[in-house]
Amino acid sequence: MRVNLQSLIANPPLMPILPLLITLAFVILWLTAVSNLLLFPRLNPKDRPATTPLVSILIPARNEARAIGRAVRSLLAQTYGNFEIVLLDDQSEDETAVLATQAAYNDPRFRLMQNLLFLGEHSAALASR
Repeated sequence: MRVNLQSLIANPPLMPILPLLITLAFVILWLTAVSNLLLFPRLNPKDRPATTPLVSILIPARNEARAIGRAVRSLLAQTYGNFEIVLLDDQSEDETAVLATQAAYNDPRFRLMQNLLFLGEHSAALASR
């Protein structure tokens, strides 16, 4: 059986049913979305725990004076209530610790830890032990 390449290019075999396949795919997506909307269980506000767990946010920083103030202020503005920020200043040679402390403005959720010696890129993990 010999296939004529020119006729296949001019009239591909799937061309007549392609719009039908696309329509069918959209119908399946729409039905899935509607069934999820109607049948998916909703979270009940009454099921929330009475207290929220404490979340500790560790920021390892070394020579981050340009960005540390904005980062600390942004974290302190979070809506989650029960968290602390622990900034590990890894022997910065700039004003990282001072600027972070100023950005926290005596907020009790902020704590500064300073490494006494630079231990390399993994020093934050070593200091938290």
